[in-house]
Amino acid sequence: TLWDVASAALVTRLEGHAGAVRALAFAPAGARVATGGKDGTVRIWDAESGALVVKLAGQFEAIARIAYSPDGAHLAVVSDDHRVTVWSVGSGELVTELVGRVSLRQPDGSSIWPIPPPLLTRVGCQRLEQFSSAYAAVAEICGSLPATERP
Repeated sequence: TLWDVASAALVTRLEGHAGAVRALAFAPAGARVATGGKDGTVRIWDAESGALVVKLAGQFEAIARIAYSPDGAHLAVVSDDHRVTVWSVGSGELVTELVGRVSLRQPDGSSIWPIPPPLLTRVGCQRLEQFSSAYAAVAEICGSLPATERP
């Protein structure tokens, strides 16, 4: 249920999750609201009418957190099974996915945990490289790495 904070009036009801809603995020422009449920689904709604715009498929466990990108074009979703997925809001399609706890796998199959900060930054920049043209902060951080630490 969405309420107008200033007037305390009911704006709309968002119905569709099977179970509790555990995460909510408004798009930067405020026209859309995304909800993540205990049922493992993410739904994007029209904030004024309450109409379902898109249901994102692919999460397996309950949704823990969701967040819009600054331009509202992507939605990051974190679920209880430690999956992090990034979705295109316009198409509802999966853009990228990180699975499991972030660790660095060695050639022999062992993992380094926790990852030392320089290695973590390098791994993060490899994963975020595709977004560097859309987000100046990615280009700024990753571009400032010494050549030996760049992806």
